[in-house]
Amino acid sequence: MRRIILLVAVVLAAMVPAVLASDECMVERIDPPPDAPPALTARQDPGALEYAFVLRWGMEAYTEDGDFDTPSGIAVDAIGNIYVADRLNWRIQKFDGAGNFLTKWGSPGSEDGEFQQPAGVTVDTTGNVYVVDEFNYRIQKFDSNGNFLTKWGSQGSGDGEFQRPEGITTDTAGDIYVVDASNCRIQKFDDSGNFLMAWGSQGSGEGEFRYPTDVAVDAAGNVYVTDRTNYCIQKFDSSGKYLMKWGSIGSIYPTSIAVDSNDNVYVFDRDSIQKFDDSGNFIATWGSTGIEDGEFLSHSSATGIAVDASDNIYVIDSGNHRIQKFDSSGNFSGKLESKIPGDKEFLRPSGIGLDSAGNVYVADRDNYRVQKFDDSSNYLSTVGSLGFGDGEFQSEVRDVAIDASGNIYVLNGNIINKFDDSGNFLTKWGSHGTGDGETQWAWGITSDLAGDIYIADTDNHRIQKFDSSGKFLAKFGSYGSGNGEFREPGDVAVDSSGNIYVADTYNHRIQKFDDSGEFLTTWGLYGSGDGEFRRPWGIAVDATGDVYVADTDNRRIQKFDGSGSLLTEWGSQTSGKGKISAPWGIAIDASGNVYVVEFSGRVQKFAPVSLAAFTTNTTAGPAPLAVQFNDTSTENPTAWSWDFGDGNTSTVQNPTHTYTVPGTYTVNLTVTNTAGSSSATATITVTDAAACDLTIGGVPNPIGGVVFAREPNTIRVTNIRNNGPGASPATVLEVRSDDGWAGRVDIPPIEPGKNIVSISIEDPTIRNLAGGTVTYTAEIDPDNTVIETDETNNIRTSPPKAVKYNGYKGKRYWEGGSDITTVRTYDLRGGIMHSFGDSRYVPGSSGSGEPWTSYTVTWTADDLPLPASASVRDAWLYVPYSWDNNGTVPDGVSIDFNGVRVPYENWYTDVSNFGPYVDHHYGLLTYNVTSLFQKDTDNTALFERDRPGKISPAGFTLAVVYEDASATRKQIFVNEEFDLLGADPAGYGTNETEATAYVPFSGMTIDTGNAVRADLTTFVPWGDCGDGTRPGEGNLLFNDELIQEWVWDYGEGDSTQVAVDERDLRGRLRPTGNVAGIQGTEANSPTMVAAQVFL
Repeated sequence: MRRIILLVAVVLAAMVPAVLASDECMVERIDPPPDAPPALTARQDPGALEYAFVLRWGMEAYTEDGDFDTPSGIAVDAIGNIYVADRLNWRIQKFDGAGNFLTKWGSPGSEDGEFQQPAGVTVDTTGNVYVVDEFNYRIQKFDSNGNFLTKWGSQGSGDGEFQRPEGITTDTAGDIYVVDASNCRIQKFDDSGNFLMAWGSQGSGEGEFRYPTDVAVDAAGNVYVTDRTNYCIQKFDSSGKYLMKWGSIGSIYPTSIAVDSNDNVYVFDRDSIQKFDDSGNFIATWGSTGIEDGEFLSHSSATGIAVDASDNIYVIDSGNHRIQKFDSSGNFSGKLESKIPGDKEFLRPSGIGLDSAGNVYVADRDNYRVQKFDDSSNYLSTVGSLGFGDGEFQSEVRDVAIDASGNIYVLNGNIINKFDDSGNFLTKWGSHGTGDGETQWAWGITSDLAGDIYIADTDNHRIQKFDSSGKFLAKFGSYGSGNGEFREPGDVAVDSSGNIYVADTYNHRIQKFDDSGEFLTTWGLYGSGDGEFRRPWGIAVDATGDVYVADTDNRRIQKFDGSGSLLTEWGSQTSGKGKISAPWGIAIDASGNVYVVEFSGRVQKFAPVSLAAFTTNTTAGPAPLAVQFNDTSTENPTAWSWDFGDGNTSTVQNPTHTYTVPGTYTVNLTVTNTAGSSSATATITVTDAAACDLTIGGVPNPIGGVVFAREPNTIRVTNIRNNGPGASPATVLEVRSDDGWAGRVDIPPIEPGKNIVSISIEDPTIRNLAGGTVTYTAEIDPDNTVIETDETNNIRTSPPKAVKYNGYKGKRYWEGGSDITTVRTYDLRGGIMHSFGDSRYVPGSSGSGEPWTSYTVTWTADDLPLPASASVRDAWLYVPYSWDNNGTVPDGVSIDFNGVRVPYENWYTDVSNFGPYVDHHYGLLTYNVTSLFQKDTDNTALFERDRPGKISPAGFTLAVVYEDASATRKQIFVNEEFDLLGADPAGYGTNETEATAYVPFSGMTIDTGNAVRADLTTFVPWGDCGDGTRPGEGNLLFNDELIQEWVWDYGEGDSTQVAVDERDLRGRLRPTGNVAGIQGTEANSPTMVAAQVFL
């Protein structure tokens, strides 16, 4: 849906003499009569398409029979037929021993015979084919012609379940061995998929693995496993008994393995083959990095090796899109080779640029080149090719930029290559690293008017600036989600004033900086609504300063002005003309045409459609009413079609039309240019007598009676009534704020004596800081198009409304508001325990019984059963409370722990800021009781207050971090805050996305390679569905994924009223940048709180 700012401009028609109409009793009016309604500006209908599809070009490379796209598994049957797991073509290909294509099967999907990246393949002695269907977490079995037979497996870590299965083989008995890589084990099945056994776990000891990738079996049934990140080969007997291993870091990086008839072992090691005997003794090696016969360009996740009955060796050369064949001594003897991609064939293109002549340059990422086209898609030339010399590319070509002089800059891995406008190599710079001028996995490049170059240094979470010769000039940004921080920025653009726009991809937003890298503004958050993003990868700016964003996972383009106001959007997830499937890069030419490159392998061009708009000199009056229409459409229309709503039409640009019969008429203008057509409408009201009297009964009022800072506000106007004797025509209600906003909403006809109970309109103004007031004025029929008996009662004004933060939103929406941040980290042998003891929720002055003045909680030794050999590292007490309406906390309460008065360390608090409980504070007090905690006995906390009030403590949490030399290593994050959440669009003005507290874990890099569990513990006071209709309240997010809905429920009866959820999230863990989310769920007046979190 598009968004247009309505600009009301009064356009006076030329005065012409009055002339007699055909009926002498009727006088035609060109100039508006005295007291007539003012002029009108009509704009294109909201929702109309502003950009039209012009053309598209490109097709995906390496998709024909016999082509390979990231092949990753290979097998040979008893008669020499070759089977290849063609991973990113989602298929299995079969060839005879001479390399002739025989057949293929498979397509993307999860049904029988479909694949989500086939990663490995093997053939048994009867010719049945077994395929590792990696991201469907299963094995599929076919006959030798590709007919589906059976399948087994699902995602998980139980017997017969998989986490990223990769390598596969079979033994002479027909049993199947599968590498269950992320579960760090080997699983063995019979040929029907019945589970037989498994062995292995994560680690570096004998029989332990760190990301195993492939498996092979010799004639005696011995099993060989490539233990990739332990840098070794491990050998087992057929029952999984460890026999031996060989290799070490620096000596081998094994990814694939095969065994010949003499039990010689062949290992693919980066870009070479190593040959060993069955005891691991080195025999020979061959191969090197390159593109010639006997050389390899491999991907660590896409390798494979197989041996036929004659001991010929078949090796997957994935980067060169081929299979190479060698004899057992390593002599090259043949190859199965893909067709070289032609012009307009792409392989995962990811960047696009334009020169001043309008020529289009496409970063053809995995074809290692840039293709150049004219603006009509005609192929012109190619820049670069796969290779290792100057002007050649040995890694992904991710983006391209062209400066004002026509020089071409190509982002190739961590290298920037510069060419002249004819494609001749000039220079290059860059390397892998974190220093100035070094990059890690950079994705975006652009140039400014001065010729300086900007790089989106993606995995370094920053922008770097260079001059045109590659001299480092500046950098800005670091990892995080605050202003000026990034999470894997994907692209960068610069406008004519030097302002810098960054697609902050994994923060799902756009950030704007001045030419010195100083933060100016940001917009966007995760979602699919207007102005929201899901992984925005591409960004561009046109000559007027408007910003275009390739909103990749929403499959659309969004256009904004330079301040972040949404102007329009288009696209959807299909493959037809004008539909956008995977937008990655975007560029805008001088005429405003938009070029979009899609990761799926095509380029599309869109042109701006004429935006229909017109003005009138009047919109209402008594018959006969002459109306002057003036076309104000944009983008150079060439044809005009007017429909005046009374059966009359015109094709002139600026017609005059006279209405002779009372009524309400809808005028439609359709304009056309070379890109397409669009329409705009307006209403003309012709009357014969006044008949109605419109009034407003209630003042305009925002939700909650306050104006929320840092967000739009919904304004309600109640009891719009017609007190006149006749029905009112359709009109509009205008609502204005005293700080400059005005908006309109339609009012339908109202019968005499009837009313409209309530009308709502959104005030989109973002008031960034709390404080001050806003006054709203509502006016019916602001253009005076309706003739009424009383024109003086159409306006109502509100009293001043305070501007406050919405306390039911996550504190991220507050200026300076905090996430639930990491306050302590531990890396030790030991662990963390927590307990509520015998604490319960204690009501304050409300409820039955006498108000409490003191409250004691006890923890027994059984509540916190520390190991006998453990010592206490830290002990912390968490005291949540609610209903503090008289400032009791912090000075009016105290804690004695084991008889000793303890000061609080941190005090976190939150408040709704509006509604009936505007002055009722919620909060959390934390106390360091390490020195007072007593192991193996009771511990007590006495909580007292010195004044009456409603303050009501919930369950106290005592958390103990301990050290124990006999325990496993633990990395512990302790995060703290107190964030009141409530998702209620009608009552609170909040949705679930806004009612989210974020929990970023920082201060320590997680050793994910050795992690066997990742326990996330969340404490949510007052987390409860309330009415028993659902299992709980709130949703749990982790690293942008929804983990579970309806999570927290503190239980029934005399409880702590603090809900706790604990779960293992190891499979979603990253070394850094992990972020949890605690999200409120929509209900009627919900309330829950995000408090401390342990990981």
